[in-house]
Amino acid sequence: MLPDSGHYVDVGFGYSSLSNEYKMVKWFMEDNDAISMGCKIFSLSDRLRFISDSWRLTETRPFVDLGGHPASVNRVIYWLIDTEDHRNFYRTDSILATDLDKEESKIISCPNLSPFSRASLLELKECLYLADCSTEKAIVKMWRLENPNKGGWVSEYYINFSSIFNPIVPLTSVLIDHVENLVFMSLRGRDILYYNVETGTMRTPDNLWILTQYQCELPCVLKYMEF
Repeated sequence: MLPDSGHYVDVGFGYSSLSNEYKMVKWFMEDNDAISMGCKIFSLSDRLRFISDSWRLTETRPFVDLGGHPASVNRVIYWLIDTEDHRNFYRTDSILATDLDKEESKIISCPNLSPFSRASLLELKECLYLADCSTEKAIVKMWRLENPNKGGWVSEYYINFSSIFNPIVPLTSVLIDHVENLVFMSLRGRDILYYNVETGTMRTPDNLWILTQYQCELPCVLKYMEF
C-alpha cells in the first residue's frame, strides 16, 4: 500500500471526522532531494475500504528527523522531531502536527524537557501527552497539550517508580475497570507496568505477557482493549 517513490521517513494513521475517513499519512524524501520531504495521504472509508487507488501529494516542507512513535489525537497526527545538539546527542524540542481534516501540517514547540531524558508521545483522555522520561531513573513527567493551535503545555503528572531501578517509557494507555491506565515498559528488564492516573498506583499485569515482545513495535495494539 505504501507508495514506492522516495525514501520512507515515517508513517501515521488516524481518523478525519470531517470527511468520515481513515487516513494514512506518509512522509518521504525524493531520491534527488536531501533537504526537503513530502507528505502523501491515502484515504479509506469508515469501514476501512479503499476510497481511491492512489496517494495524494499534499505538501512539501524542509526535512526534519522524525523520532519515536506518532500519536493520533482528535484528527491530528503528531510526530516528535529529533535535533542533534553540539554534544552529538539527539534532543527533542518540537513536534510536527498533521491535521487530517485540513490535510496540512505545522510545527509546535515542546515544553522545557529535563536534561538526560527522552520524550515520547501518547494519547490519554482524548488529549495529547508528552512523557518526559529520565534516562537514569524510573521517573516520568507528563505534559498535556492544552492548546493545540498555539502549543501551550501543562505539567499534569509526576510519576516516580521508586522501587524500580531501570528507566521506563510509556507505550500506550488502556482501560482497566473503566479507568484509563498508562502502560509503561522497563527498558532494561523489559517488564510491563500499569499506572492508574486517578489513584497514582502501579501494578504489574497478569494477562498480557504474551504481547510484551510486540509492544515496542506496535504500541497501539492495546489502546482500545478493556481488561
